[in-house]
Amino acid sequence: RLPNPPMRIMDAVAAGDVDVACVWGPLAGYYAKANAAKTPLTLRSVTPQRDGPYPLAFDIWFSHSSNQARYWYPPVKVNSDKGTHYFPWVAAGTTGRVDFIWLNSPDYTPTDAEGSPWYVTFAQTTNGTAANPKFAQTSASSGIMHVGGICTNGIFCSLNGGNRDLADSISIVIDRGGSAALVWTDQGSVLSGPTHITYGCVTAQQSAIAGANSGISCKGPAH
Repeated sequence: RLPNPPMRIMDAVAAGDVDVACVWGPLAGYYAKANAAKTPLTLRSVTPQRDGPYPLAFDIWFSHSSNQARYWYPPVKVNSDKGTHYFPWVAAGTTGRVDFIWLNSPDYTPTDAEGSPWYVTFAQTTNGTAANPKFAQTSASSGIMHVGGICTNGIFCSLNGGNRDLADSISIVIDRGGSAALVWTDQGSVLSGPTHITYGCVTAQQSAIAGANSGISCKGPAH
């Protein structure tokens, strides 16, 4: 396998070996800019094919391997609700125990114009090595943490005025007590309002670390 496939694809277009190529937006923009002095390239945003009545439907899926990635089990849907789900992060604890965090909106086509509400969701599996793992899902945010759209088109967000207020800032780690420590960018229910970082610690579900002392949960440090 050759190193850096996106750069080689862009080089092939610049050299005239191929007429057109598809490369992930941020990488295409980076390499096109780096190559601009030698061979200017034209970038075009590609509109995905519609699936049913909605442009795209994003759910959270989980797959696992028990033999160092030689075989992967078929992916299983994690979220139990409907709507749009963005920015998933995971943290693994004891074998089979995995915690998840993501942003979700009940709208399939969330936009600024609609004032689409967004929430933070936490989920956990304690049998993640099973062929069909089960997931328990709960709300992590106390209410709406963002309204409007969320642009995921990389550098092209600046071309179409996409909403990047949250800056992809979301994360999850497991603390010493086996609880999930969560952080995310929060705007509340105000469109394009001021942002701040919200911290949450989930103790409602099972410990992600077998035998951990729950008495030290949500007291740091996390790893």
